[in-house]
Amino acid sequence: MTTDDGVQAEPAMEMNETTTSEKVDGIVAQTRADHAADGPERIAEVLRQRLAEAGLDLPADEDSRLAHS
Repeated sequence: MTTDDGVQAEPAMEMNETTTSEKVDGIVAQTRADHAADGPERIAEVLRQRLAEAGLDLPADEDSRLAHS
């Protein structure tokens, strides 16, 4: 939206919100790539840390399941 004096008053494009599932998928993919050689236990540990940093809470065994998938 542009005001009468030609000033842009809103973002030019609508921003799409990322779903929680998409955030988790991205964190899982990046963590697996970063720690592929470290094994699933290390991947699960890093996943717990990164998900917490992103403010995402998953069931206690979900990080381990995602690390082994």
